[in-house]
Amino acid sequence: MGSEYHTDQDGLHDRALLAGFSAPAFKPRFSRVHRSAGFGGSGLSGKWGCYKTEGDIDAYWKAAGLPWLARKGLQLMDWGAGKNQNVREFAQAADDIEMDYSFQGPGLGGLGFTEKYKVGNGVQEITRMGGAKILVDPVWESDSVLRVTNMNPAKQTQGWTKSVLGGSKDEEAKKEASESEAAGGGEVIDVHRFYIEEDSLVLEADSSPSGGPVVKWFLRKLE
Repeated sequence: MGSEYHTDQDGLHDRALLAGFSAPAFKPRFSRVHRSAGFGGSGLSGKWGCYKTEGDIDAYWKAAGLPWLARKGLQLMDWGAGKNQNVREFAQAADDIEMDYSFQGPGLGGLGFTEKYKVGNGVQEITRMGGAKILVDPVWESDSVLRVTNMNPAKQTQGWTKSVLGGSKDEEAKKEASESEAAGGGEVIDVHRFYIEEDSLVLEADSSPSGGPVVKWFLRKLE
């Protein structure tokens, strides 16, 4: 969970002077204070639909390991911010989060998945698109920010890639998928931050650990 840190450096400083030592010889110790569940314990709940994006989404997906042909498929869908709207339906019960991920449009059911995790419960394995496994470390960065660090497991499946590719024989796509599968376990792929901005839920995705950009998806509550 998110935390605040407090230091007892002042007490150390006083004791150091009494003992005849200089204060800089002492480093502060930190104590951890856990926060309560973010978003008031239920503020994420509801169905949210994407209506716009910000940043170089193609470069983001490339850094995250999505092959060229799969990226082109998502680009034709306006990255989920157009006719084929990306929908995320959250159910939040304090630290327990469940999210149904889907796209509106005919023939897009294979792109959907449901992920579940407990915020502040350490690294957890979840299932995403096409049955692919991924490691996540969800924490409350603050009372109003959910941060989810996404990492490769020891051996990645290509389920999410195959779902978007639709069985394509594209050689470049197959090569990139193979390289993605070979990525080391535990390596950070990207970091997601969810927060409310006016009447929108913002997903800020930072792929800089993989050499990519920071991008945003803006979602509006549908119901």
